[in-house]
This record gives sequence, C-alpha cells and structure tokens, in this order.
Amino acid sequence: MLIAQVSDPDRSDETTNRVAALLRQRHRIQPSALDDFTITSPAVTAAQVARAGTTFQKTLTGISAMALLVGGIVIMGLMSIAVTERRREIGVRRSTGATRSDVVQQFLFEAIFVSLAGGIAGVILGLIGVRAVSGFQNLPQVIVWQTFELAVALSFTVGVLFGLYPAWRASRVDPVSALRS
Repeated sequence: MLIAQVSDPDRSDETTNRVAALLRQRHRIQPSALDDFTITSPAVTAAQVARAGTTFQKTLTGISAMALLVGGIVIMGLMSIAVTERRREIGVRRSTGATRSDVVQQFLFEAIFVSLAGGIAGVILGLIGVRAVSGFQNLPQVIVWQTFELAVALSFTVGVLFGLYPAWRASRVDPVSALRS
C-alpha cells in the first residue's frame, strides 16, 4: 500500500495520473493491459459517498411517502368507523342546532389531531434515534429542524386530506334517522 499526500489539491488529478504512469512503468505493464493496482483519490471517495447518500435519501423519501399514504388510509378508516359508531351523537348535535359545517369541523379537527399526534411522535422518535446513533458512533449530532417542521406540516396535510371524506359523510347524516337508531 502506498499513501501519498498532495500539497496542492487543485493538482490532485494530475498527480494521480503521474503516479499511475510511474506504477505502470515500474510494474512493466503493457499499454493495452489492465492495471494491477488501484488508485483511490479523495475526490473519487467523496463522489462515492455522495452517490451513496443520494441513494439513501431517495430510499428514505420513498419509504416516507408510503408511510404517509398508509397513515392517511388508516386515519380515513378510523374516522369512517367513528362516523358509523357516533351516528346517534351526530343526530343529537344536528337536532340541537349544529350545522353541517359544525359537524365537518369537529370530525376534521379530530382527524388532524390524530395525524399530528402521529407526526409529533415520529419527530420525538427521530430525535431519540439521532441521539442514539450519534452516541453509538461517536459522531456529532446534526439536527436539521426544517426536516422536522416538514414532517409536522405533512402530518397536518395528511390529516386534512384523509379526514375530509369522513367529515363530509358525518355532516350528511340525517338527524332523524340517526336518533331512531
């Protein structure tokens, strides 16, 4: 193994080529033959790390999108069940003067609350994970707060989007038939 340090980083490619030519000469390698050595430069290593980071980021983004979709479907299912189970409550509210808008707001607020609770729990688990990994690997903690803000904003959005249909369904419950059941 040979380790070389370049005094001028701007000339590292030139230096790498000169070292490769010298090694090919010393090893008596023909011009058409493959090298019997490997040269690794910091630029190549940095590029490999950057590619790995990009791949990792894309993978995590895909997993996050799937998790948001599944979470939204779960919220929609839970809220739809809540509408079915609480038909009598909806009928009482509507018969005592609550408007359809009031019912929509109530169910939409509940969906947003459930979604935000999940998002905040995820943020807390993420912070615990960062601390655990940084402590285990003896690395400094790097926390990008914009990522956590985005997570909470996405949780809110999922609550709104997947809570709209159950809230709309709740507002369409007929108060008279709901009170009879």
